[in-house]
Amino acid sequence: MFGLGATMAILYGQITTNKPVIVKSSTDGKIQDEYEMLLDIQKNKPVILKHETKEVSKFGLSVSICLEGDYAKAGTKIRDYVYQTSLITPYATITFDDPKGEKYRYTKVIRTMPPSPTIIRPHPHGIDVETIRRMLLDTHYQIPAVDDNMISKVRKELGLANKNLSHSEIMDKTQKKWKSLTRPVRIVMALMSFFKNGF
Repeated sequence: MFGLGATMAILYGQITTNKPVIVKSSTDGKIQDEYEMLLDIQKNKPVILKHETKEVSKFGLSVSICLEGDYAKAGTKIRDYVYQTSLITPYATITFDDPKGEKYRYTKVIRTMPPSPTIIRPHPHGIDVETIRRMLLDTHYQIPAVDDNMISKVRKELGLANKNLSHSEIMDKTQKKWKSLTRPVRIVMALMSFFKNGF
């Protein structure tokens, strides 16, 4: 469900009402986990306020959000969003009870779940400065200083005898020898690729 706008809805609820989201989940139809939680925007992680388990006779996922809004103006868009969400999640049954008392139910049409998504690392050419700053603050690895010793190390590992190589020629050598490079040299070359500077 997350990744389809639910995260933004939860954050909007936090901003407008400061109330936690309530998540109920049961995968076996016997034991249900119930969480009251908020989202930590900086760390992109849940802050669990309360957790309890209880016996149930059904399985599934329920996410309850309290937020402020103008349903009279946005009602049509909300119903469209729920409908469109049901189209791209055919493995889920979605029920929407609107403030007017109308009930919209979209029943799942397949029984098997698709493969779970995998988290990918950010690419140097597709990342913003704020994300780099946050990653640098969170890392426990000491970024190597680019001094004369480091430049000598880079030249030695890449076999750079010619000091007048172009940026693209240096990057070609880096790609060919990447697996054999030490971590500090890899970091320097990755930063060099990002900023497009030559030695």
